[in-house]
Amino acid sequence: MTMSLGVSQVQEGLSPIQTLLQVNPEVKAAILRVKAQKEAIKISGVLPDPKFELTTAFAPVETRNGPIENQFMLGQKFPLWGKLSRQEKIAVKNHNLAELILLKTELKVVNEFETNLAKLHRIQNSLIILDNYIKELESFRKIALSQYSTGKGLTQHPILKLQIEQTLIRSKTNDLQAELETVNQSLNRLFDGVMDSTFIMNSRVRNLLEGLSNYWSLGINSNPEFLASMVNEEIATLKRELNEKLNYPDLTTGITYTVVGPTELGGAVSSGKDALGVKIGINLPLWFKRNRARVESARQMELSVREKTLDIKNRLEAKVESLSKDLDEINETISLYQNRLIPEVEQMLSSAYAAYETGRISFLDLLDSERMAVNLQLEFERVKSKQLIVEANLNQTIGILEPKEL
Repeated sequence: MTMSLGVSQVQEGLSPIQTLLQVNPEVKAAILRVKAQKEAIKISGVLPDPKFELTTAFAPVETRNGPIENQFMLGQKFPLWGKLSRQEKIAVKNHNLAELILLKTELKVVNEFETNLAKLHRIQNSLIILDNYIKELESFRKIALSQYSTGKGLTQHPILKLQIEQTLIRSKTNDLQAELETVNQSLNRLFDGVMDSTFIMNSRVRNLLEGLSNYWSLGINSNPEFLASMVNEEIATLKRELNEKLNYPDLTTGITYTVVGPTELGGAVSSGKDALGVKIGINLPLWFKRNRARVESARQMELSVREKTLDIKNRLEAKVESLSKDLDEINETISLYQNRLIPEVEQMLSSAYAAYETGRISFLDLLDSERMAVNLQLEFERVKSKQLIVEANLNQTIGILEPKEL
């Protein structure tokens, strides 16, 4: 599957990661959640809507000043004891939490991209290695056929072995092609179908920052999961305080306007005298069992979030330590390949070709040497890919997102 570039949707000159963060649907959804939480701040910590009431009497109540026909009331509730300020703080913290969730989403998406990119490079390089090997095998087969036809080759065994080897290599090539299709589909999904595959293949996974000694401090300070849990702690504390404040009454004030109809006194009809009044009231949170349960529930939730933060801290610490050790071992293996195995196998191949030309080794011995060299090259590509994936995982864990490392 080949991906196409949507020029109208993506700005030119952007790096693959910058483009990814612009077009990925999961990232865009997280951005919209941040905007929604930002708007929610505006409706938090404000007074509730005023309340207007109208009372009409079907049978007017007679009073000294006349019958009461209608009564209007306009009232406003005033939450006291810092309830509104805590509601606003909770909304602000929820906005901060949404920003951290956005960062976590971006890190996850970038990690998926870099992991698939590492696989893509391994597959491409492995296909090149196998393609060159197939060409070598074909030249070997022609030599074996020529020797057999001229009588230099006593049996068809080398020819049959070459044919089997070619079949096995074609099978490996087909497996790699199928894996390549899966990787391309994953990249196409990440970029929402607007990225040029050539642009992706020419990019590379970010390198790690130099040195591992400060990795854990970076993880503590910038890992969005850990930071989000700390924000959740603050939210839980604010909710517990708010639930405690709900056990205290709120003030309600308002004005009333009473419409009084005409009345008859001593045979004379006089117009009624309307009345204007002031209303003051408070709610009475008397259900103590409910109030205690509400506060206790919030307190237990606060403790739960604190324990979760500790668990996240311990898990991240263990993960960074494990990834660092894995990376050290992989780097040692790569150094072994570069400094010993690759030079030795090149020397072995050169010696095998020279020995074959002088008749000191058989054709099958040369084929075994060639196969060993190819398998070593394929394994080296696998180790290099594993290194890039571990680096990408470490980048995600410590919270490195900026594409400046590209």
